Amino acid sequence: MDQNISTKEIIESIRANIANIIKITSLTVVISLIYLLFFYPPIFRSSVTIVHSGNNMQQSSQASGIMSSLGVTIPSGGASTPAPEIVVQILKSESFSRSIIQKKFFSEKFDQEVPLYQIILDDLNIENSNGYLFSATKAFQDDMFIVGKDRMTNVINFVVESSEAKLSRDVALEALSLLNISFNAIQKEKALQKSLFIQGRLEAEKDKLKKIEDTYVKFKNENLSMNQSALLQIQEQSIQRDLNMSTSLVSMLMQQLEMTQLDLLDEMNEVMIINHPEVMPVRSNRRLFLLIGSVFAGLALSISYIMSNLLLKFREK
Repeated sequence: MDQNISTKEIIESIRANIANIIKITSLTVVISLIYLLFFYPPIFRSSVTIVHSGNNMQQSSQASGIMSSLGVTIPSGGASTPAPEIVVQILKSESFSRSIIQKKFFSEKFDQEVPLYQIILDDLNIENSNGYLFSATKAFQDDMFIVGKDRMTNVINFVVESSEAKLSRDVALEALSLLNISFNAIQKEKALQKSLFIQGRLEAEKDKLKKIEDTYVKFKNENLSMNQSALLQIQEQSIQRDLNMSTSLVSMLMQQLEMTQLDLLDEMNEVMIINHPEVMPVRSNRRLFLLIGSVFAGLALSISYIMSNLLLKFREK
């Protein structure tokens, strides 16, 4: 804009066109209301609140502490990451989202049960190709599936947003089911790795225990009368100490192996549901923000109109 136009002229022009500003802003708001009331698709939110109990994790940590005191370190297989964080990572992972979008859900719009990626992309004719799945997965993660976690607790919340109330609830239920399956698969994989490690370590410790027992038997046979020899008594105490330590270690490894084998057969479902998906999800208030935005858009449009007229009049002089 020409720098010779003074601020006073701009203010006077705005004052003179207050009625036009109101008219343009009102027109913009009316058009926005018509769109929001009759054309804008409703957004429904179905939320799920879950918490991780962590019982198995605490037992595993206690057992690992006992094993460490005996000089045995059992690999955690990623257990250093808190279990609630693992749940969040599962929910935010691309593999989790891709699994959900390939599931079939009933769509009111299409009046049939179709894969979710066809609902997201709004096309029943698209195929199950990698390109379409990538686009649908990104849209699902960005616009439809929201995950959050309370920083101070193990409470995790995820929300499904869609234009169909029942679809939001169905997707939330499917996400909850898939979460339990995925979490159990990770926990069982850790238990399997732990089991294989303990089995290998147990065999090695049994061989070591056998050698110590043979050494002790040989020592006793070669020194039938050693009450008068302090050196022999110290040697016997040293062998007995190694024997007791090795026996305790083998016994502990056997107990740990039994617990791990039971974990492989157990459904380690530690994710507890606090709030189930609602049958009638709550409508989002996104319309309010769009309406407020239309007010500012109307003001900006009216100011631009006034300034354009002022600039044209100034150039005609």
